[in-house]
Amino acid sequence: MVQWKGDTGDEAGRKAQLLDQLEGFNIPNFFVIKPDEIKRLFNGEDTSEGILNTSINRGIKREIKEAYEEVGMSSEVREASGRAKNLVGGQRNNQFVSVRVSDSEKEKYTYKLNVGSSSFFESLREVVSSYCKKNSDYPAVIVQKMVEPDYTGTLETQGRETVIETVNGLGISLEEGLTVPHVYHLRNSQLQKTITADEQLEISRNPVRGGNKRQKVKDDEEPFSQQDVEELAQKASRRDINLKFVYKRGGFHIVDAYQPSEEEGFIVSKKGIRASRGEITGNVGREVVFNDQTLPPQEYDKALISRKGGYTSRDGYRARKAEKPAVFRFSEELRNGQEVRLGSAEVEVQSKTETRARNRRETRENSVTASVNTSSKESKSKSEQNPFRTEETGSENLQEEVLASEVLPIDPRTGRGVCLKRNSDTGYVITDRNTEAEKIPESGYLSSFEDIFAFEGDRAVVDSRRLPERGLESAIEYFDADLKILLMQESDREVLQAAVNSGFDVYAAPKDSLDEVSKVIEAAEKKFIMKRLREL
Repeated sequence: MVQWKGDTGDEAGRKAQLLDQLEGFNIPNFFVIKPDEIKRLFNGEDTSEGILNTSINRGIKREIKEAYEEVGMSSEVREASGRAKNLVGGQRNNQFVSVRVSDSEKEKYTYKLNVGSSSFFESLREVVSSYCKKNSDYPAVIVQKMVEPDYTGTLETQGRETVIETVNGLGISLEEGLTVPHVYHLRNSQLQKTITADEQLEISRNPVRGGNKRQKVKDDEEPFSQQDVEELAQKASRRDINLKFVYKRGGFHIVDAYQPSEEEGFIVSKKGIRASRGEITGNVGREVVFNDQTLPPQEYDKALISRKGGYTSRDGYRARKAEKPAVFRFSEELRNGQEVRLGSAEVEVQSKTETRARNRRETRENSVTASVNTSSKESKSKSEQNPFRTEETGSENLQEEVLASEVLPIDPRTGRGVCLKRNSDTGYVITDRNTEAEKIPESGYLSSFEDIFAFEGDRAVVDSRRLPERGLESAIEYFDADLKILLMQESDREVLQAAVNSGFDVYAAPKDSLDEVSKVIEAAEKKFIMKRLREL
């Protein structure tokens, strides 16, 4: 015989036992088909293929069917006389249930939702077959009454932290990483952060044709109140348990429970969610897979970044087990070939350019502290960094001369300057007339915003003479490289201030504009240094 909710024993499996121990929660009615009953149902077949093809024992089938017809009844009605059962009216027909293995490991096997009478035993066959494909024994199977959900979600706890992820309709879209979930992040059962999804894929039961229907829904409002999530988190924390739930008409119905993991806490941001920790470095499309939906770890070599899915999605769980780093619910765009770098506890991707920019800003800010006493050693280092800087100009003390950047004429007939010429072998060559100081590849000559935002190299010339004024400051602030040269037609205070803030190495302008450009840069660098000193 089956075991009913409230009367489960050791043979019922870990999930059923955990559900039975949850006092104070609303848990939809369920029964468990024990392993020995499963064995008898499929006439002793113990292979996945055999279970899919064998006939079903009629005697056991009758017992299980009777339990299925009564799963919508309370225990009081179920144990009452036949006449009392009949008064319930309609509950014996067309029940919708979920069918899943009562195993403690999360979503390892096939599960079925919204199963009706016509497909019940075939669904049971598929669930058992998925278990026997990986095991040599028989599973206990939970059959639980379905609650038609407004929302479905998962609550997981790690130490003092809790994350709740939820989606419209059935939880399939969250489990399979098909949509962007709403997210609640709590600490000590106190709400810290709520991140809503503007649009979700809603999966729900089709009442006319059966099966599931899918539709996109726009719903950027918070599904639950702060009081709702804090009370649920507190109850789960007291029992040290993770939960899956259905939310219907203002109440949570618990449909699954499992033990928390030994993780370090959640990394949650509007940028994304750390589904699995570990450093992510490499090129998009090669070492790093960027995908719309989540993928199982066997489908990528090193790391995955996905627009959809959440920490509680199955592929997140699989990535953690496989120890492959992953970020889900990623809100920004990446392009093939882009180099990205992401620390183990980060969700904001740093491109190669952005990483260089950050390092250069840190170097520049650190140099401000020592700017009032610049040593010859530091000047030599700057000279090595900037091949245009002579030993004489590099040793200038900032107490005497604030201007630290190189300002040179464009294409001078004699003397030093920035000379741009095209060489068929090496691309563009920047020289100081006498010495070839730096070779710039053709891809490093940037004369459009598209060039700037797509640039991934180390050395570049930004020709602002060919760029429109609108958006120029933003482009210059965004851009970075190891050697950055800015070509100007005339001085522009806002543009030059942006270039100073961004750490351009060399500024070049026509000879008749040099004095004015130098004065503007000197003022911009004074402003930059004073700002940094005030912040120290």
